[in-house]
Amino acid sequence: MIRKVSYESQERREAQVLAALNAEGIKSVEEANQICDEAGVDPYLMCEETQRICFENAKWAYVVGAAIAIKKGCKNAADAAEAIGEGLQAFCIPGSVADDRKVGIGHGNLAARLLREEPQLLDGAFVADKVVGKGAAALMILGGVEELFADVVSRAALDLFAAAGKAVAYTVAVPHIINRADDGICPVERLCAEAQTAGECLPLIEGFIRKMQERNE
Repeated sequence: MIRKVSYESQERREAQVLAALNAEGIKSVEEANQICDEAGVDPYLMCEETQRICFENAKWAYVVGAAIAIKKGCKNAADAAEAIGEGLQAFCIPGSVADDRKVGIGHGNLAARLLREEPQLLDGAFVADKVVGKGAAALMILGGVEELFADVVSRAALDLFAAAGKAVAYTVAVPHIINRADDGICPVERLCAEAQTAGECLPLIEGFIRKMQERNE
């Protein structure tokens, strides 16, 4: 979704944010938002839904970080976490304690380390999510998630969880997840429609991600 870019203390953060983006060949925060939009991800909304009270600079920091990860062509979650950390760091006000202590970079590196050194991090986990389609369900199953609570879940996702013997609780079950334009089925949901198992979904999702990355190179 295309939004007007505005965040707290913008005049104090902007130069550092643009420097981080320019280093990856991205001209502006608006372009970063467009890169995420074309890749089918909405970090701004994810941040907002995860923590309702978060500031605008946090939402845009994740947009910038995600765009950097896409431009870098990150192939796994750990590498993406490090790239997102660059986005978080860019939004630390120059000269502040957070900037001096590299808090953003630290968050990204910590997440990357957990993903690399604790690959079974989700094994046996209980996960709560707002919207879960078949693609997300496949990744959760392959990651070892044991139980899920979802606000909205697709029937295809429920079938996949049931086949894997995973417990699911939810508020609403829908025929399929709608895309962000609200004019059709989510592209990943559609892509995985014929897959019978989580394992069959994985190469389809990986191929989709590669195509999105190639479009932004």
